[in-house]
Amino acid sequence: YDRNLSDVSIFDVQDELSQRVSSTIGDLHGVLGQIRFDRVKKSDLQNLTSEQSVEFANSYYRTQAPEEHLLAFEVLDRASERDPDNGHVLALLAHICLDGYSLGYSDIADPIERAYEAAQKAVRLDPNSDRTHFALARSYFVRGEFAASLASHERTLQINPNSVTRLTGYAEVLAVSGQWDEGIAILEKAYARPDFANMIGYIYLFFDRYKNKNYDEAIKIILRLGLPHLWVTHMCLAAAHAENGNEKEADRSVAQLIAQCSDFEKEVKSNIKRVFCLDEIVDALMDGLRKAGLDI
Repeated sequence: YDRNLSDVSIFDVQDELSQRVSSTIGDLHGVLGQIRFDRVKKSDLQNLTSEQSVEFANSYYRTQAPEEHLLAFEVLDRASERDPDNGHVLALLAHICLDGYSLGYSDIADPIERAYEAAQKAVRLDPNSDRTHFALARSYFVRGEFAASLASHERTLQINPNSVTRLTGYAEVLAVSGQWDEGIAILEKAYARPDFANMIGYIYLFFDRYKNKNYDEAIKIILRLGLPHLWVTHMCLAAAHAENGNEKEADRSVAQLIAQCSDFEKEVKSNIKRVFCLDEIVDALMDGLRKAGLDI
């Protein structure tokens, strides 16, 4: 914890520390759910409490693998039916639905609308929670409502200004909505923190290096992401290795990509755009993937 203590009260420091600890432990990517994952996984998934359901679903972010996503959705769907007035259950359900859309993981009916409805209700139930506002901000973003997303992100940061996950989400919207440099600057600061663990943050930093032809650093960022079960990892590596002239590594990454996303080449543009949003990014990555040998 690094803070200038000369102009703040001890109570301000206590509040700031408690907010950061809460986010690090119990939020998306939080360590609490990941520590308890193995114990919860062995229990009866049909009868988890709301708290256990949130812990279990948070553990999906350890791998972001499709099979873990499906289990997380099923657990949260049941929890939302049993406990329909739990804002944190609904907020995380919104995130899981949005992941299903962005990563092409599930057959959730109308995942964007399902996420939006869940996030709206979560905010109504718990209007002072940064988790619920963050879910709504992300829902607005995926719907293409960038101004509304920024407003919700700003409210989220008012509640919890020290969460690296919240800052990352805000930075993503800035970058995509025409303020690329401002968004990347925030991500660079967040990247230096030990609790930086958000897939979106990594891939936007990856592309910033990629578009500036700093392929070695782009590759390092994706490897640091540490999600080998996520097809996005291998897509990024294939493009960067190909542009960097690493033929064997590009071939290996393509093989992993196709193994995890067998129909990738059939819907390559839509697959990339659901993750990266901007046509500039889609086109640049498609160029790299062509050099890697994909028929697109």
